[in-house]
Amino acid sequence: MKVMSEMLTKMKPGQEHNDDWSLLIELHQTLISMQKRIMDLIEKIANEEVTSELLRIND
Repeated sequence: MKVMSEMLTKMKPGQEHNDDWSLLIELHQTLISMQKRIMDLIEKIANEEVTSELLRIND
């Protein structure tokens, strides 16, 4: 998420490079996929400490 945020901050509207857009789209898809995987893990884990950490990461 930090990488995506930094890229968005540095991009200037109307001056985006196609490679930057491709990377942002790929990062977005990866973040969504990872978020779903973390939610699946949260449902399966009984340990409160691990669940808390997964929720923190997911935000």
